[in-house]
Parts: sequence; C-alpha cells; structure tokens
Amino acid sequence: MITGYLFWRKALAHGVGEAVVFYRRRVFRLLPMYLIAVTGVYFLSSAIGFTANMNAGYLLRSLAFWLSFGFISGMTLTDGKPGWLILCGVFWTLAIEMKFYLLFPLLAMFARQRLCGLVALGAIVILLLLLHWAQAISAVQYSILFAFVGGMLTATLHTCPGFHAETAALLKKPVLKQGLSAVALASVGLSFYLFDFAYTGLSVLLIAVFFLITASGNDLFGLLRSPSLRFAGVISYSSYLLHGLMLTISFRWLYPHWGPFVALIAAWVAVFIVSALTFVNIEAPFMQLAHGRSHACSSRNREAVALSAAGGISGRGTNRPSG
Repeated sequence: MITGYLFWRKALAHGVGEAVVFYRRRVFRLLPMYLIAVTGVYFLSSAIGFTANMNAGYLLRSLAFWLSFGFISGMTLTDGKPGWLILCGVFWTLAIEMKFYLLFPLLAMFARQRLCGLVALGAIVILLLLLHWAQAISAVQYSILFAFVGGMLTATLHTCPGFHAETAALLKKPVLKQGLSAVALASVGLSFYLFDFAYTGLSVLLIAVFFLITASGNDLFGLLRSPSLRFAGVISYSSYLLHGLMLTISFRWLYPHWGPFVALIAAWVAVFIVSALTFVNIEAPFMQLAHGRSHACSSRNREAVALSAAGGISGRGTNRPSG
C-alpha cells in the first residue's frame, strides 16, 4: 500500500521519467542491503552449522535461490532453520515489489491525467473482483493487489484540490481530528481482532482506512510526530531485512541462558543500532549514487548523509524507500 502510494504520487506529479533511470535507481536502492542480508544469512548459518547436505554443488544451488530476490524460496542452509525462517521469511514481499516496479512505467502512462488515472484504477479494481470471483487468482493474490491499488487511490485523492482542502479543514478542528485518529486506530485493531491473516479483502480494506487517514496528515494523537518513530521510518528497509537475523542470533545464544524477555530486548536494540549503521554507510551512499551524486568523493558528502539520518530524529524529515 505504501509502495503504491509513493510511486503513484510521483507519477501523478511528474511522470516516471526515463525507464532506464527509474530501474537504475531501484537497483541502487534495493540491491545493496539485499546483498548484505544474504551475506548475513550465510555467515550466521556457518556460525550455527551448515546443514549436513552442504557441499559445493548444494552451495552453488543455494546461492542461486537466495539471490533470486524472493522469486524462489531460499534453500535450507542450517538444520533447524528451514528456508527463509532464519530471517523471518521477509524476502517474499520483495518479489512482489519487483513485479510492481516492472509494471510501473506502463501503469504510469495512465497517471498523466487525474481522470484517466481514476478510470484506470477503477478498471483494475473491477478486474480484480472479476478474477477473484472466477477463482483465477487466490484471495491472497487479490488482497495484495488490492493493497497496491488502495495506496494508488489515496495518492490520486491527494491530488484533488477539493479533497486536500477538506482534509486540511478537518485537521484544524481538534475534535474531528481526534475522532479520525480513533477511527484509524480502531480500523487497525479490528483488522487484528477479526483476522488471523492480514491478506484478506476486508482486512486490507480496514488497513486502507487507516492508511488514508494517516497519509492525509493525521498524526494519531501525536504518535506519528514522535522522533523515535520518524527515525524508525528512516531505517525501516534495513530493519525489515535484518530483524530476522537479529532475532535468530538472540534466541540462539541468549534465550537459553536469559529467557525470552532479555532475548527480545537485545534483538530490538541490535536491530536499531545495526539498521542505523547500515542506513548511513550503505543505503544512503547508494541512494546518492543512484541520483548521480558521488558519496565517497568528499567528507562533506559523508556529513550530509549522516545529517539525513539525524533528520529523522529531529523531526526535520524522513527517508522513504522510493528514493
């Protein structure tokens, strides 16, 4: 949903630009940390102990699987942690994101005019409903696609002057603003209460209500202005890829001696520290390179990257995965 919103908003504002430039920026944004995560998987598996099936051939096949960017489930590297479990199985969503990126330049052609964009999104919704009704796609596939569309519809609404004016007026009225905050939180709570699995049609719809309210400027009783949450947004890609590794390490070596509470706290602290370091030293430099700015050419650029991370702490801004 966030991906759909961010990219569709860009397309509505100034198009996708040259496809080659778009894909180059995607590669520079996603690939470096992905390779770091895969490297971490192999080092951690080695420390735990490779599976008994490991040999040169198995190693080469496993590399092909693990480097598929989530299109193929990772092979088991260590007994007791099958497949992607060693990093909490997060890679499968990257494959979905990649499919969206492949289609995005084509989709962006319909975003040049707001009316055409709305018609295209409406047609996609109807098509998804028909495909789901005909059982041509599963409920999970339908829900994931609908989440993208929900984000894109939100971005389209934000380009409508009337919607923007009404939203701004609502946010100036404390009672209405707090009421919408309550609706947003209730939508998320109801989704968790009613469904064990996030990818159902109604669950995604409830999340879409939450997303529309928050993306329109509601700060949820001030929670979204919290410096710690804003900084968490800056380092979110690293956190997403690495939290499984930190949990595996913590529960492998700390849990047997100190119990689950200490293991969880240690993993959380490790995720925060490591993700902050990888953002400053890996993500941000490659983001600069993707936009044609050399990060390594001077200490001044290095300082600018550090300040971009600090911006999340001070509330001056956050980094977005769409950069």
